[in-house]
Amino acid sequence: MKKISKKRNAAVAVCMCLILSGCSGSMTPAEETKAAETIVTETAVGNADPVETEAEIEIDTVTMEDIVNANKNDTLVSQFGSFQVTLTDEVETLVTYVGDDGIAYIGWPDDDYGELYVDNELVYSHDGDIYRGQMYVGTEPEMFYTDNVLFSNLSTFEEIKNFEEKDGLLYVITEQGPEYTEIFMTERNYGYDEGGYLHIEYILDAETLAEQAIIEKEIKTDGTERIIGSATVEYSVEIPERAQDTYEHSIKEGDMRTITVIADPDTDNEKEYVGTVLKGDGIAIYHPNGDPELYADRACTEILTNVDLNEDITVYVLTKEE
Repeated sequence: MKKISKKRNAAVAVCMCLILSGCSGSMTPAEETKAAETIVTETAVGNADPVETEAEIEIDTVTMEDIVNANKNDTLVSQFGSFQVTLTDEVETLVTYVGDDGIAYIGWPDDDYGELYVDNELVYSHDGDIYRGQMYVGTEPEMFYTDNVLFSNLSTFEEIKNFEEKDGLLYVITEQGPEYTEIFMTERNYGYDEGGYLHIEYILDAETLAEQAIIEKEIKTDGTERIIGSATVEYSVEIPERAQDTYEHSIKEGDMRTITVIADPDTDNEKEYVGTVLKGDGIAIYHPNGDPELYADRACTEILTNVDLNEDITVYVLTKEE
């Protein structure tokens, strides 16, 4: 299962949104495993509505590549119109929605933070009560992070250990060796015990291979298990309320303020970027050069502070490292 870092921490372009947004009784491991498996299985069975397909899948010949391809975003959207993944790991809950109208959304409900994408481009975000538009200074727009929310590039390296078909569902168990497990765990900042491997339990629709649920476990060298994440998938769902609110806000007409960004002022490379947002909204500036300062003066000597979200503003930035 793919996971994206909150607030674009893993992006090449760094978002300088803070300045322009204003200033101011435990269970045993066995019981935890049983509880997680019960939640995932019950949710999956509730989602397992039959879907008509043109050709029946031969279960005995299914490969991980088949499963990965069957769960690409475009494939799922063409079949179901929309889908939503709720991923819970040791740190947080992450909700990802993809619809057939070009709208996608990634949300961290525990923190009331989310990002809205239209035609794969990040256009607006919300952080609590603050909405933010997006500006791209010397960089391409931030795009939706994957064409397959449910599976990563490492998924094809999983080895299928067991198939079981029951009541229209396909239960698949896979394992991933230590080499790829270390990559997987490191990418997600889960921590890794040398020699451990991934044990992954999927519940799929037996006809379409569309994923219904997943449990990911790390099996350590001493045989102990650690549940690192679980997820459920819902199909043909309405856009999440917070995503709908953000979308409606992003197209809302009203009193606007203008943000002007002057890159590399008083040089041969000087370039002006202009964006508008509703008064009261912040703006996130994406920049290819790490996290440079925003300045209040053309000489780039006075660091910008104390921004009024109801007023136009001009800021200056250096795109080359000093």
